[in-house]
Amino acid sequence: MSAPPPSLPTAFIDRLAAIVPAANLAAVLASFGVEKPLCARHNPLRGPREAAEEGLRVTGATLEPLVQVPSAWLVHHADRRAVTDAKVVTSGLVHLTNPASMLPPLALGVEPDDQVLDLCAAPGGKTLHLAGMLSERGHLAAVEPVKPRFFKLKGVLDRGGATAPGRSLRLFLKDGRGVGGAVPERFDKVLVDAPCSSEARFDALDPTSFAHWSPKKIAECAYKQRGLLRSGLDALKPGGALVYCTCSFAPEENEHVVRAVLDELDGQVRAVSSMPFLPAPPPDHTPGLGLVPEALRVLPGPIWDGFFLVRLEKATA
Repeated sequence: MSAPPPSLPTAFIDRLAAIVPAANLAAVLASFGVEKPLCARHNPLRGPREAAEEGLRVTGATLEPLVQVPSAWLVHHADRRAVTDAKVVTSGLVHLTNPASMLPPLALGVEPDDQVLDLCAAPGGKTLHLAGMLSERGHLAAVEPVKPRFFKLKGVLDRGGATAPGRSLRLFLKDGRGVGGAVPERFDKVLVDAPCSSEARFDALDPTSFAHWSPKKIAECAYKQRGLLRSGLDALKPGGALVYCTCSFAPEENEHVVRAVLDELDGQVRAVSSMPFLPAPPPDHTPGLGLVPEALRVLPGPIWDGFFLVRLEKATA
């Protein structure tokens, strides 16, 4: 096995070694020290797919379709700035994000006329994706409690056309943990992209990316995550579906949170595989750890960030 990036915390590396399969560990550790290519998703709220593709190509980029995400591409270009400043990006016709972040809206299986809740919506990429999956008959509620992040969310949605006339979208500056009690069984689909320790975003070349990390931080996140997940499930209609996801590897923030809430609800909610809702599986992935084997763990690599997601379905009344 090649030596791990030297700047990652030793405790974090030790935890990864206990979570990631041994055969994948060297590649996972190496992924924290590479700059990943740009990935782009067409936003249908701003125009046709053909215009998005052409707008990316005029920058000189070469596009490689992502089989896991409809209307998304891996963008090859020597000059990243040429893509990020392209008109199709600044106009909102194309949204740039890692492909792992495109999976939760797909796993949720949104139908055009669904009532959808995005409980932890900022910075807004997944919210915009959800908005594009809905017709004018559907409704999307997006919740964010932190004011600067709320306005960043609003900016992404304004630029992407999600707040245009005819779109049924409402934004709420509030703590998502209180939503389920305020509007019980209101939504067909709920996304809980929970705030987390952001372990998958660590950059071995940038110590500030993990300066906040500690076992205490993981425990603090897990406490908040349990409240958010329970609130999301309370807001979900019988027969509805919820996707819970994080960009953390920590079982305490993932399987432990999900298992605790499932046990608390005692058969009212079940975990199911998200694979039937995805066009294709991510290139490197494993099932959830023992407590929730139905979950999907995306392993990071030269293109994909690490990610955890699980689809939960609520029993009918």
